[in-house]
Amino acid sequence: MKKLSFLLLVLVLSVPGFSQVKKTPKKAPAPRRVAPTPPPKPVAAPVVRNPATVQPRKPTGYAARGPLDLFGLFLERRAVLTNSKLVSGEFEDIVDGNQYSAVQAEGKQAFWQVVLDRPRAVDQVDVFFAGDAAHRWSLLAADTAEDMRARRGSFRALVLPRTPQAGQIDQATLPRPSGYRVYRLECERTSGDGGVQLGDWSLWSTQELTELEVQTFIPVVAVGGRLPLRANGRFDAGARENMSLNVTWDVAPPGRARVDELGRLEGLQPGPVRVTAIHQGLRSRTAEIDVTAEGRPDWDVTYIERQPRVELDAPGGELKPGQNVYWFAHVKNYGSADAESVPIEWRVDGQVARTGRLGKLERFAQTEAIFSTKWDGQRHEVELVVDPQGEVAETSETNNALKVYTDALSVGFWVEESTVRHFHRHQRDLGAGGNSWEDWAQRQVAFWNEAMAGEGAQRPAALSARDRWRLDRIIIVGDGMLPLAPAASPGVEPDSRDRTVHLTLGFPAYNPLRSSLYKQTADKSPQNPFFIQTSLLDTLGRVRFYPPTPR
Repeated sequence: MKKLSFLLLVLVLSVPGFSQVKKTPKKAPAPRRVAPTPPPKPVAAPVVRNPATVQPRKPTGYAARGPLDLFGLFLERRAVLTNSKLVSGEFEDIVDGNQYSAVQAEGKQAFWQVVLDRPRAVDQVDVFFAGDAAHRWSLLAADTAEDMRARRGSFRALVLPRTPQAGQIDQATLPRPSGYRVYRLECERTSGDGGVQLGDWSLWSTQELTELEVQTFIPVVAVGGRLPLRANGRFDAGARENMSLNVTWDVAPPGRARVDELGRLEGLQPGPVRVTAIHQGLRSRTAEIDVTAEGRPDWDVTYIERQPRVELDAPGGELKPGQNVYWFAHVKNYGSADAESVPIEWRVDGQVARTGRLGKLERFAQTEAIFSTKWDGQRHEVELVVDPQGEVAETSETNNALKVYTDALSVGFWVEESTVRHFHRHQRDLGAGGNSWEDWAQRQVAFWNEAMAGEGAQRPAALSARDRWRLDRIIIVGDGMLPLAPAASPGVEPDSRDRTVHLTLGFPAYNPLRSSLYKQTADKSPQNPFFIQTSLLDTLGRVRFYPPTPR
């Protein structure tokens, strides 16, 4: 009987599930971790030097809709850019938001493709074709480059072929966007000879705010003075927004300065302060700003313009003997305080020809001084001197006088705002007396004139040892605006409509991530472009001579 009971017990315990009732349940095995497939390595572009890797930051939940910065993502190793063979231009020219910086493909059919590091939901596509030829385009998408090549699996045609009106931006909206990693723009030229001419391509997407940056024109403010601040927001795919009205400002120590309701830092006590912009817990890098006991003005004669302005290729464009010629000196206050009224002298060939005064000028404001002469066709030296007796203590004592040659060849400089800001913040690091981008520009022209006059100088064939240069026009524009009209390059011809100067040069926005050209701010040597950009000498051969002006 005992043996039978034991057998029955063994049978019961062997029933599936019975023996587990009072046991501690086993933990489910941990899922096997599969390493994610790394994004493909970007194809190196010849224009990129040492692209820096930017670590992704935690989103704040604040979103904005804007175009993907495809070239910026490429530089940060977060995108791969490929395209058909080009006759002119580069990929960057079609994603910079400027219709005039166009590219031309080698054939009548061409493509531009981006492979992103992660899927992005695109809800709008803008396409602009340069020139008058008819084009057709379509937008394709896929999860992988392999699916795009094979046109299978995740491959989708998001925008079917469409023909925009020549000279008009074609905008297509995607009402229910899905996220893809690969986007491909396919284009076909349907009229005329030559290849596809693409002016601009943008992919719009909602993006998360990931970074704040505090910017100032110059990190110095005097006690009682005010310095405008700007909080720039950067989003995870390159979109940018001025967040100055959406942030709170943290100033340390608080008794040394404060930020008013207009976003201006007011100096309260001398000493360094640390300013941080904050939005929904996201903090910017700290901006270091010096509060000085007292500020100094800086009367900066930036350039002298000759009027009347005439188109050099227009009939009757030359000046006539005895004609009134007006010299407009453009003067800015680039100091750290407002500038009080100051005396000035106009000199001709070293002799005082006229005296006067400039009125009070606020910090960063500008004014003009005007002087007239009679044109006689001869070379004269016209000079404006501000504070000729040196009575005013200034931030820079070397930029309040400027001399020009009346018969010099004229040059115009077009420059974007970020370059102006970079030079104003750092030009003083050289210890060469400069305090602005305009001071740097005048240094280049002075170097040209010395090079033209030097013995054994290598001059362009069109120029002689007698020729001199005069900076006649400076135009400051927003980032990304150059060129202002159709041109081969924003640096070669920033505004093809201007025919009033013999030479035009453009200076796009300086981005240290994209270029090291002006990175060395403290090296005062001819090999440093931030001091002397000797490569600009090669551009002098592009001087434009128009009849009836004789040379």
